Amino acid sequence: MKQSTLRWLALVLLAFALRVYSLQSPPLAWDEGWSVALSQLPFSDLAYLTAADVHPPGYYLLLRGWLALGHSEFVIRYLSLLIGVLAVPLAYQAARAWLGRRDGWAEGVGLLAAGYVAVAPLLVYYSQVARMYALCVSGVLLAVWGLLRSLDVERPAQWSALFGWAVGALVALYSFYYSALALVGLALYALWQARSLWPTAAGRRGLTRLALATAAIAVVYVPWLVYAVGPVTERVADRTEGAVTVAHLGDLLGAGLYALVFAYGPGWPAVWAVALVVLAGAVVGLSKKEKGIGMRDGSSILNPYPLILLPFLAVALTLVGVALGTQAHMFAARYTIAASPFIALSLAYAVVALGARARRLGVAAGLLVLGLAVWPLWAGQVYAKGLERSGDFEPWADARALRAAGARADDVVVFNLLSLAGAYDVYRQPGDPPWTYAQRWDPVTEAWPRAEARLQQATASPWRVWSLLYKGSVGGNAQLKEWLDGHLYPVRAEWRGDTLTALYLRGGEPRADVSLDAAWPEGITLTEAHYPASASPTDGITIDLKWQAARELDRDYTVFVHLYDASGRLVAQHDSPPRGGSRPTSRWSSGKPVTDYHGLLLPPGSSGVLSLRVGLYDPATDQRLRLTDGRDMVEMGQIMVQP
Repeated sequence: MKQSTLRWLALVLLAFALRVYSLQSPPLAWDEGWSVALSQLPFSDLAYLTAADVHPPGYYLLLRGWLALGHSEFVIRYLSLLIGVLAVPLAYQAARAWLGRRDGWAEGVGLLAAGYVAVAPLLVYYSQVARMYALCVSGVLLAVWGLLRSLDVERPAQWSALFGWAVGALVALYSFYYSALALVGLALYALWQARSLWPTAAGRRGLTRLALATAAIAVVYVPWLVYAVGPVTERVADRTEGAVTVAHLGDLLGAGLYALVFAYGPGWPAVWAVALVVLAGAVVGLSKKEKGIGMRDGSSILNPYPLILLPFLAVALTLVGVALGTQAHMFAARYTIAASPFIALSLAYAVVALGARARRLGVAAGLLVLGLAVWPLWAGQVYAKGLERSGDFEPWADARALRAAGARADDVVVFNLLSLAGAYDVYRQPGDPPWTYAQRWDPVTEAWPRAEARLQQATASPWRVWSLLYKGSVGGNAQLKEWLDGHLYPVRAEWRGDTLTALYLRGGEPRADVSLDAAWPEGITLTEAHYPASASPTDGITIDLKWQAARELDRDYTVFVHLYDASGRLVAQHDSPPRGGSRPTSRWSSGKPVTDYHGLLLPPGSSGVLSLRVGLYDPATDQRLRLTDGRDMVEMGQIMVQP
């Protein structure tokens, strides 16, 4: 085996070791839950939601098959690890294609580029996270190798290189939109270099093949753009608050460069050190005159401008695009990652150039870059994965809470946010209920008719339905909460942090219909009630009430529904504003009926005849409202509970 092969294989092992360390910790982050949930949706739902998001569906489709291996943190993240390790040999080959395989510096630049990719903290970080960023980097590197290898003057546009260009570009484009900026920089550089192929017939044939391969990329990708352009444009229009100012753009460009170097820990000195090494290498390269160094055609004068043009274009376009994109979404370090392969190329070239001028200078530059790269690893910024976390998110909390509340395998859980659904899916146990969703919270809000159709189907058979609504009934959740309260029977609801957890029962059993004329002096009348004549203690009881207001009400009252046994002991109760809070009494219209739903769970072992009683009270004082006949509750009837 060649010594060069052994070297880059050693780099592959180093990359694996750095990425496998602490892979399973900390627990899954918010965005990783989103990845897990989205990857398990039907393709129509996956396409619909990703069309309105900032990420195409490529990574989620890949993760869908991978999850067949398991749902632990280690297994879920291992896919990113493998893809991240693959970037090391791809960087080696991309660098050699960049300089030309016969170039005297190609081997050294290739090994150094692969070494940087192996230890770069930004790349190690996103090789440990269940997101698409490692896939994006490997796709870009494959595209760099394929496109530049296609420009080889002696063997232009070989099919293997064309395949690498097409597949790499599509992988990058279908995993991350910002990849397009780096690929545009690559394509502009390739146009500059393509001049060397035009004089020969073989070169012109190669350019024709390359054009066809590029057209094939467009043919495969344009349909997705056509599908997604509407939702993406609408999202941008909704979130754009104004143009980025020149000063703001400068700040964002600086933040992007800081993130690309991953200077968290060493700080701005790391950014300036990287810039100094690259600049010094370029200056040294300009003054170097040695046959066969730096030029594809082996000319005697090294002119690094065409070489430097590639990383400059790719990095500059990516940073500007990410900065401008913040006005429609947000800024995040991960959005710059498509440019990271070009940082690797430029640093590797600079270190080799400095080493060619003076070995000690090259060694010093290499050690400086290496030290800056591994600093965040030593300091723990990478393995803490802090950029993916906000607040005290505990991904296992929902599964544990539902289990403690008595959720059963034949129930169903409704989430308003796929991030929570994915986390629940990872940490739930075999006896826990399955889940469905209505995506009504950021980053994407689906159209209500689509969500409603899914809810109707998912809740048609389970007797008990749990809902976990992040932020409760705020914003787009209001329609979901109102639907649940209007189609199911609320049993109880409680807040856990930012999530409102509620239990509902589904009606449908034979019911007794009771006409009433129970009136309160406040102007409220209970006109009808519907409830089962008999019930099982394991299923619970559902009650429909129909109210009517004689006039507009100026305050909100709470409805109580109680069950008493023969001894007068309270067995079960449900106290709630009408329709679970969706129809408070202060919003009732005069003379317009309001249907109200209540669910009751019976204690284990309940049996016999239970009396059903209904009333109202003021939640501000806990004082019951008395009917016009002086009673403080309505005697509805009896329910036989049979074990």
